[in-house]
Amino acid sequence: MQDFHSMASELYDSLRGRFVNFIRSRFGQLDDEEIDDIYNDAFMAAYDNIQAGRVADDTKWDAYIMRIGYNQATTTAKKKAIFVGPRQHDDEDDEEQAERRWDIAVSIGDTLGGDDEDEQEKQQKIDVLLRELAKLKPPCATILTDYYFGGLSLGEIMDELRFSSIANLKVKKMRCMESARKLIGTALANLSIAI
Repeated sequence: MQDFHSMASELYDSLRGRFVNFIRSRFGQLDDEEIDDIYNDAFMAAYDNIQAGRVADDTKWDAYIMRIGYNQATTTAKKKAIFVGPRQHDDEDDEEQAERRWDIAVSIGDTLGGDDEDEQEKQQKIDVLLRELAKLKPPCATILTDYYFGGLSLGEIMDELRFSSIANLKVKKMRCMESARKLIGTALANLSIAI
């Protein structure tokens, strides 16, 4: 238990900025106090899960905390009826976060186009990507969000969603990617944005 306390203390400080930026990018209407509460609650939930024996020894703690926080933010947002989507980017940290999301978008299939576009068009595509991903039904939304945004491994996602094997999960992830590409492609075409 002492190992958890020392690790948690170090992780608490080092993960804070990334966590806050991630939650703000997905739940832009949550205020700073709510995000702080979610951050603290994520660590308390992780501790409770350790006490209950629900955490594997090889857990990636940063991804685990991010996923707990994402789930708690989703619950908070639903209670407040907040649209789960991108936030307007108006400072350097937000621009850095937008670049990170752009890199992730490119990594899930190069759906959003090339490198020669202007920043405004790039931001439009990112916003479309996030909005369309939010429309995916479970378990697709969870699989893609956990894997690409939460940094969870396929094994961790398999355990979380209770898939019978990684092979089954890979097939489902591939189908989810196809659905996401179609949704994003249609949305971009409707906005007359070149893919």
